[in-house]
Amino acid sequence: MLRCSSLTLLGLLVVSAGCSVLVRDGLDESLPGRDATVLDQPTALDQPTALDQPTALDVVDVPPPRDVMDVPPGRDVMDVPPGRDVVDVPPGRDVVDVPVMRDVVDVPVVRDVADVPTVDDVVTDQPCPAPLVRCGDVCVDLSADLAHCGACGMLCAPGLRCAGGACVCPENTTLREGRCVAADVDPNSCGPMAVRCDNDERCREGRCECRPGLTRVAMSCVDLRSDPSHCGEIGRRCMQNFLCRNGMCVPTMSGCGSLRACDNGCVDLQTDPLHCGACENECQQNQVCEEGQCRVFAPATACTSCPCVTCPSSSSCCAAPSGVIPLCVSATRCPGM
Repeated sequence: MLRCSSLTLLGLLVVSAGCSVLVRDGLDESLPGRDATVLDQPTALDQPTALDQPTALDVVDVPPPRDVMDVPPGRDVMDVPPGRDVVDVPPGRDVVDVPVMRDVVDVPVVRDVADVPTVDDVVTDQPCPAPLVRCGDVCVDLSADLAHCGACGMLCAPGLRCAGGACVCPENTTLREGRCVAADVDPNSCGPMAVRCDNDERCREGRCECRPGLTRVAMSCVDLRSDPSHCGEIGRRCMQNFLCRNGMCVPTMSGCGSLRACDNGCVDLQTDPLHCGACENECQQNQVCEEGQCRVFAPATACTSCPCVTCPSSSSCCAAPSGVIPLCVSATRCPGM
């Protein structure tokens, strides 16, 4: 009988050198009643099993492990598509419902505010028709514009006008001490020497002369109608207890009638510039006596005739004693000037 070598391994059947040996629990037993050829046939145990076949999930097919920190609680790692971060998946939404995040390079860059043209930029970029030039958002004539005389922002002082791109005084006026004066009629700056006239004088044709109704006597102007030293004419003096009334010496007892006695003379307090409203109340050289009050007047340098828009509504535009420039008088009517 042929001896066969046998190997016992945990109760498994081993076929060696054409011999059939049943190895069981470490004991070699022959199989009586069995044909050796039958034992030589491979059994079902000898066939490769499904466990021996390669599976569909090969190692190379397994996606890289995901970090546990990327997986939100209650979500399977397999629910997260490759290349997507779990933070991209909003809670409660399926992965297939999550839109692909737009790449940063695809997002249009927000335009810087400084690059956005404003309405003012668009306006100021528009050219002005010649000969106008742009000053800010307006087109101006630098040769005549009071607010932009000769250059943008060059403002002419009140009373000046812009002519040829320079701030100048109106015609028939002269610039003195920052203001335009009508040297022909201005008692505060009379004539080329800018003389200041006395209170009893007015400026006419650039010279200081006595006010209307007054007569020059030496260095003063007197009213021959009421002056007791020059009553009716220069040098006629009224005697004591006499008054000078309307150029005549009359007894004091006869009185002045509708007039008022001041310094032995009969005067009209309503219009007399030497006794305006009261005896000895002289009006200043730039004032006239109207209705017993000294009213200020000033040459209307911006006008050449009345009415004049520069005269306030509470004043009257009156013809000057000389020249073409009228006077603005702070009175309801024009007094004798």
